[in-house]
Amino acid sequence: SGPKAGISLRSSFQDWHYKNNNQDVTRDRVIGNANLTFSAKLTPSTSALLGFNLGKNDYDTNKQLDSFLYGVFTGFSLAPTRQLSGDFNIGYMILNFDRAPEEQPEGSSLSEGSTLQKILFMRGNLHWNPTSRLSFTASPFRQIRPTGFQGTNTYTLTGVRVMGVQ
Repeated sequence: SGPKAGISLRSSFQDWHYKNNNQDVTRDRVIGNANLTFSAKLTPSTSALLGFNLGKNDYDTNKQLDSFLYGVFTGFSLAPTRQLSGDFNIGYMILNFDRAPEEQPEGSSLSEGSTLQKILFMRGNLHWNPTSRLSFTASPFRQIRPTGFQGTNTYTLTGVRVMGVQ
């Protein structure tokens, strides 16, 4: 990040292995994600953001839910004081399934899969540090996720996470 512009790359890798309630067959998967964000200073404490998302879901057994996710977003970041900072992004995301939907036999616990899902997503973070030993974070979000349960292909999460640390 420089005085006028910046670039950031965030990536994550998750390897999920469920062990309870016989959910492992339908939900075990590997998830990889990457975000590339460009920023440009608008004021000394505010930046405009433009970014791109990529993601990949590979299921162990429920292969018809293997998917590739991509999207674009815009937003802003702010840091008006040393105690207050945050960012907010809004964008468009597409979840494209690698395989065509497959009809499952009667009694199967696997999902049939899907072809394509689109969503308007958002995410943000607001950090407040009133003292050196106390901090609060609020993170609103709206995102799409594949699910491994019969009769469903995806679900949308909308909410806000709130955390305080002393």
